[in-house]
Amino acid sequence: MSEVPTFAALCADCGKPFGHPLLGDFSYGEAIFHTADGKHCAGVDAFGPFAQRVYALFKSNNHKPGTFWEVLASLADPIAGQPLTTSIHCPNCGSKNLASWGGSEVGSLQVPAASFALASELTDKELVERFSAVAGADTAA
Repeated sequence: MSEVPTFAALCADCGKPFGHPLLGDFSYGEAIFHTADGKHCAGVDAFGPFAQRVYALFKSNNHKPGTFWEVLASLADPIAGQPLTTSIHCPNCGSKNLASWGGSEVGSLQVPAASFALASELTDKELVERFSAVAGADTAA
């Protein structure tokens, strides 16, 4: 778990302001996933063992560039029954339709590491099948 600064955001649907965690410019290989209801988040490191396994399968199976983080989020263990996504969601209404985000710093939040206990039990073939629906094959390759 690490402490991450939160920044002002405003939901375009419900109009309510909220703080969302945002990594700094020097956080190469890191991302924050958000639950679909906007109430929880988890950090992930692309250089961890499971992420590296997924990346190797991702590259060797010709998946679309730019979808790695979505694939990893889809394989993360749910938090409070909610799947993880790469999008910021309003914690008041769950919308990902934001009027503004990344505003001024409003505080900080303890962000736990995402877990992949369920997906790490899958075989390589099962993993590829699971994330193919998200990433598809790159037909240009």
